[in-house]
This record gives sequence, C-alpha cells and structure tokens, in this order.
Amino acid sequence: YLFLDGTDPTCVFGTPSEGIQGKQALVALNEKEYKILNVPVPDKDRNTLTDSTIIQLTDHGIEGAISLDLTGYYAMNTQGSLTYINEKDKEDYFRKKFNRGSNKFKLTHYDIPDTRDKNFIRLSGRFELQDYAKHIGDDWFINLNLFKFYEHEEIDYPKRKIPIEFPYRFIKKYVTVLQIPDGYRISYLPESKSFRNDVWGFDLKYEQKNNEVILTQEFDNDLMMLYPDKFQAWNKVLEHLFPLYKESISLTKK
Repeated sequence: YLFLDGTDPTCVFGTPSEGIQGKQALVALNEKEYKILNVPVPDKDRNTLTDSTIIQLTDHGIEGAISLDLTGYYAMNTQGSLTYINEKDKEDYFRKKFNRGSNKFKLTHYDIPDTRDKNFIRLSGRFELQDYAKHIGDDWFINLNLFKFYEHEEIDYPKRKIPIEFPYRFIKKYVTVLQIPDGYRISYLPESKSFRNDVWGFDLKYEQKNNEVILTQEFDNDLMMLYPDKFQAWNKVLEHLFPLYKESISLTKK
C-alpha cells in the first residue's frame, strides 16, 4: 500500500508524510469491505542529518566552512521552508540553520542549494566566530563541541506522567575538523566515549589524522514515543553525555 497525503507538497512519493506516519488508515476494499491498516514509519536511516564543519584558528578566534547534508524528513522539511521563505528572511533563516559555537557566530556566506531532489538537500556556507579559541602564550585551547545537544532536556520522571512524542526516527552526525596550524602539535586530546541503552545513545570520537583533529558526534533515535517507564534510561544517557561537552583540546608549539 502507498499512502498519499495531498496536503504535503514536499513529500517524496513512496514515503508517508510526516504527519500520518504510524497512524491508522481506513481502506475501502469495496462497497462493503474495509480494512484498518497502520501507516508505516520509515526507518531511522531514511532520515539523516550530517553536519560537517572545517575550522581554522585565526588571530580573533576561528573561521570555517559548513556543509549540511539532509535526507528524508529533514530534507523535506527544509525543502518546504525554502519554498515559502521570502528573500528578506532568507539570510536570517540560514544564519539560524548554521548557528554554532556561541552567540558571536557570524555567517559570512551561504549558497543557494539545489532543490530538485526532494529526498536530499545540501546546505553550505562560511562563518567566523570571534573569541572562541583561546591563545595563551605558546598554547591554543579550543572546545570542538560546537553544539551541546540535549542540554536542559532532562525529564523530571517522578513528576511527569505523560509520554513524549518524537516527530520521526533519525540519525544525526556532526563532524568537526580542526586544521592544526603549522608549527603546532596536539598536547591533549580527550578520550572517545560511547554510551547506549535500550532507549537511545551516542558515540563521541576524537581522532588525529595527519594535520587535522576530528571530532565525530553521532546520535540516533529509533522511537516515536517515549513512555514514562523509559524516562530514567533517557536521563542516564544525558548523565554520561554532558560532562564530555566540557572537554577541550590543546595545541602547543613544537
């Protein structure tokens, strides 16, 4: 069965619109026979967000390039936003889409994306971020966690009684690449960490490849509804995640 939703102009054929996934549908087989079906829910690997940031140290902080690849519902929702946004609000839209690091984020350039493929879209731009990296003597200190996801999203599970609904299943991946300046070496690199339970989890990986330091953060969600008996497990993931956001790398002169 294919479920069509004429109210969603960006929905890809063969994929149920976001608003009806998981819902019940009444299907008329003939004048007297009917069947109740569940609209399918796309797997999490159909809805992916991959955010890549390549940064360089400057006298004032950092600057860099951003590439944001979206598939599935991420792409469809972005297609819808770009279809109806006016020129006056477009720069503000991209600034919010690319924002990272701190409130000193400055978007210096963005590209108008190709929107012909409704199931994939790539957004790209350049930015500056003053005072983000610290230069003290012969050393540089920088926190590569440009995003601090899920802060203040702990669930008060003894108090809250109703479940939490998610819009769709997803996989989100954030890659931050720091180009090591000439004449410098890494003097401290945080450990990679992972934590998962039967609700969700994350992978956070640091690695050095030639003259680059790479931080990869990955989160996934395979649920449409989080029920109260799983609230404690949700919070347990955050207990392991939040301390990692405080980690910085250090570089020193060779």
